[in-house]
Parts: sequence; structure tokens; C-alpha cells
Amino acid sequence: TASAPGCGHGNMHRARRLAPATAVALAAATALSLIAAMSTRSEVAAPAPRASQGTLRGLTGCERLVPSPMRAMLRRGGKLGVRSTISPAEASTPAVGADSMESKDTGGWGFDRVPGKDKIAPEAPTQELSPGMADKENFKIDPSVAFWEDFTNEGLDAGKVATTIQSTIESPSDVAYWAYSLGRSAYFIGNAIAGFLFAQSQGKIAEEFSDTVQRGGAVERLTADAIEVYKWNLKWQKEGLFKAPWDMNPRHRQFNPRYIGERILTGMEESAQVLGRRFSTDDVDTKYWMKNKLYPEYYQDTFHYQTDGWLSTRSAETYEHSTETLFIGRQDSMQRTALVPFGRWMKQRRDQGTSEGTPKVLEIAAGTGRFATFLKDSYPEVDLTVSDLSPFYLEQARKNLNYWRRFRQEQSGTPNEKIAPTRFMQAAAEELPVEDASQDCVVSVYLFHELPPEARENVVKEVARVLKKGGKFILTDSLQYGDRPKIDAYIGNFSNFNEPWYESFLKEDFGKLLTKDGLFTCEEKVLSSVTKTLSFTRT
Repeated sequence: TASAPGCGHGNMHRARRLAPATAVALAAATALSLIAAMSTRSEVAAPAPRASQGTLRGLTGCERLVPSPMRAMLRRGGKLGVRSTISPAEASTPAVGADSMESKDTGGWGFDRVPGKDKIAPEAPTQELSPGMADKENFKIDPSVAFWEDFTNEGLDAGKVATTIQSTIESPSDVAYWAYSLGRSAYFIGNAIAGFLFAQSQGKIAEEFSDTVQRGGAVERLTADAIEVYKWNLKWQKEGLFKAPWDMNPRHRQFNPRYIGERILTGMEESAQVLGRRFSTDDVDTKYWMKNKLYPEYYQDTFHYQTDGWLSTRSAETYEHSTETLFIGRQDSMQRTALVPFGRWMKQRRDQGTSEGTPKVLEIAAGTGRFATFLKDSYPEVDLTVSDLSPFYLEQARKNLNYWRRFRQEQSGTPNEKIAPTRFMQAAAEELPVEDASQDCVVSVYLFHELPPEARENVVKEVARVLKKGGKFILTDSLQYGDRPKIDAYIGNFSNFNEPWYESFLKEDFGKLLTKDGLFTCEEKVLSSVTKTLSFTRT
């Protein structure tokens, strides 16, 4: 791989040698803090540290592993709230001081407006007019909704963390789940920090913008959110709505040191490229590297400033690692929120003795197929079709699902286990080569925030066309205005991260959109941190 612009090959090679050790050291330090939190009894817990103290104080013992340009950052307290790429709502913070460089801690949700470059986030609608309030009128509200509406993230408190985790542990499998989940977050926190430090050492982030991407207490707050996400996931697992993550098995490839090292290196390189574009003071060309009339115009843009947009093998191979770094390892858990209404729907089919054969399920805009592996692992009997517009991402989805199938059969000791087929289809979600009324369920995960309003309507009509009467549509995406009112003031800033349709998405009343023309009825709403899931039934 060529070195970054303005950097000699020697510097790049030195950074590569040090990158894995740096990330591992940072992840290990974070893991130790989490373990300490779990082992501390709530009645003797020490007061929570002030956000300004930062999580990374006390890493001096690891500093010798960190390249010298990065050490100064650690010594300043490591106030980091950066991720390698950006995705819906995960990380928007309020604009502060208009064109001033004044910094303000707003809970570590992510990137501020870049003064002098970005537009100011739109004003959130009043609560009465927000999609979140409209949802209450239209949907059956899952208990998770009230929890996240009221949740005030004040960072990590050892006593609260211990109490939360201890209250959910009933078996050794629960202990294994928490060890896996917290270890996963620690690993991706290390990746996020290392990616930022690497980008800064390569001169990708101008000094005057450094304070814009540093946030005291960000790691603590994101981790506190993650712990609640994991708690809810475990609850739903115990209800039988879906299985524990299949990749918890230590024989999974993600635990292979070589695999880890490769992902760390490519992730850090992508971080440097993405952050360089995000914080560039020059105009950045966000159009695809090739012109193609086969793709809609809105699709031909590099969302999130990611390299090559959706149209390269490299992009498809780095996407999962980049987005999980953004979400500090909880993206899988948030995506599995879609399995809550799906699991309830499947249970209802069984209880009613539905005899229509194997349920046919279509996932639109499936990306790399990561969510599809969790769906298939929990419900292997489902006849699944995975579609995406990018041939590169579709190929990655095929690889991921093939790996899941082989891994499941090898680890279960049942190589002849009957698993319903998975099909792959390259198509735009608004123009599916699928017969009318042929699908029992359609699932969409993180698609609609990247569609212009007209395309959203077209996708809804297309989903209605392919669904059978009484079929289920599950829409999982970013939270919107009114879903978590305490962060309404700044979630709109995410539109500055090359998300051209995000502002209109935040205000879209999907209950109204889907019930228009009598196509659907609203069913239920579920929340998980910065992800919401709505389910509908075809009329």
C-alpha cells in the first residue's frame, strides 16, 4: 500500500510496526478499567471520575509503545471522542460558539461542527411535532423506548456498572456474554483512539481542529451507553427472540492474531483518509471514482467521506471494522434490535400453526451481510434473499454468510445440518427484481437515512409490492428527533459528515409515510441507544 500523501515510506512502515501494539495497549488499558468496574461492589464504589479527567490517564506505563508524535496527546489526558468513520446519529455534538473554536463537552456523541466550514445544525422541531412523539400515537411502544427516552448518560460509575451487570447474570453463559461484549468494546475503543492518533501523526488533522474532535469523557459515556445496549440484548436473548452472538466462540477468525493485525492496520489507514477529508479546509470531491448510469444519482457520492464510497473491494472489506470502531463495538447489538419484532413475528407464526412453509425473507441494502448472519444463526430455517446495489458489498456478504455456514456446521458437529438457502441479488431497493406478493418479511437496516425523500417513498412502495398480504416490514435505522429528546439539540450535526439526506430523515414521520394510501399498519417500536426499529404489517 502506498504511503499517505506527504509522508515518507519509512515513516509509514514505522507506524505500521507500532500500530498493533499501540491499539492492543490502549484496548488493554480500557479493558482493565472495565474489569475493575465490574468487580467493584456497588456499596463500596468510589465516586465516578469527573468527565474532564478522561479515561486514558494512567497510561504512562504503555507510552513507550506509542510513537513519539502521539505521546503528547496521551499526556494531555487523552480526551478523545473520535471514530474512524461516521454513521447515523451516533456522533453529533452541538455547534459551539458559531465560528469560535471554543470546546464544550456534550456527552461524547462525536464530532462538532467544523468552524468556518460546516453549516449550523438545523433547529430540532418541537417535541409535539417530532417523529418520536408521532410514533407514540401510531405504534405499540416497547419498554426499551421509555428507558432510552429517560436515560441520562453521565459516564461510567463503577457501582452502577457492577449493579447493572450483576443483575443480569444468572448462568455461566451470561458471564461469557458480558466478557465477550466488554472485551469487544475495549478492543474497538483502542482502535478508535489509535486511529485518531495515527491520523494526527500523519498531519491529517490540522492543529486548529484538534479540540473539535477531542472530548473529555467521551470514552466513558460511549461505554456507559454500550453497557445498557448489551443489557437489553441479553434480555431479548433470554426471551428467546434471538440467539447469543455466534462469533462469541473463541475459534472464530476474529480472535486470530493475524486477522486482528490486518484489521487494525487497514482501519488506521482508513481513519487517516476519512478524517483528512472531514477536516480539510479545501473543497473535497465526494463523487465516485467512476461514472455509471446504472446507479441512481444520489448513490454516487462517498457517504461519510469513506474511501471509494460503496464501490470497491477495499471499502467492503474495511466497512465492518470501521463502523464498529465508530460504535465502540456495539453496532452488532444495535442492529440485532431488528430481530426483536422479527423474533416475535416468528413466534406468532409458530403459535398460530402457520403452515405456509418456509418463511421467505428479503433484506434490502444488506451491505456486507453482517446482520444477515445473525438472522440466519437464530432462524436457519428462513429462506433468505440478501440484496444490495453494490456488487463489491454483495460479494462480501456472500463471503460472510458462507463463512458463517461453514463455522456453524464445524462447531456444531453437524455438517449435514439442514439450513435453508441464502440467495444474493444486486438491485436498488426501489426497483427489486422480485415477484409481486412473494415475500413474507422484508428487513431494512440503516438504509433510509441515506435516501432522498422521493427515493424513500419509492422504496416503501416497492416493499409493499413484494410483500404478501399480512407480511412484515421491519425498518431499523438511526434514531430521529423526539426519540431521545435529551440529544435532539445536536444530532442534526451529523449531516455535515457528508450525509446529504440526513436532515430530512430526522423529521420523516415513517408512521405517516407507510400508512399513506393504506399500504401498511403500524405495529411496534424498539430503541437501542442511537438506533430505532419500527415494524409494519402489509394490509
